[in-house]
Amino acid sequence: MNCKPSLSDDLMIFYEHFRQLGANNLNVSKDIGKFEMGNSIDHLNREINCSEMTRCIRGLKNGEASGKDNVFSELIKNSLQPFSELLTDFFNLVLESGEIPHNWGVSIFCPIF
Repeated sequence: MNCKPSLSDDLMIFYEHFRQLGANNLNVSKDIGKFEMGNSIDHLNREINCSEMTRCIRGLKNGEASGKDNVFSELIKNSLQPFSELLTDFFNLVLESGEIPHNWGVSIFCPIF
């Protein structure tokens, strides 16, 4: 599904950067391998649509720490249209390929003493 918005030039440059980043740098971990699609519930295997992604993005909490990618939820929420299409396409690629990106297993832990 295509949700491509009409954007200002600056926002389009930002959008294209992240679109190309996702297209060119999909590092898939061979350690994690493929996950099995056959044993799961059928409605979980269908393609994600743009309205579902938009609803999930709107549900992100504000004021939370960013991950290793340094992308805050507020950035994604305030750039809803370009991120909605980008993330919809990306998650559908992951579902279709059955390959989980390696960096999804990377996190930052800060002990509090």
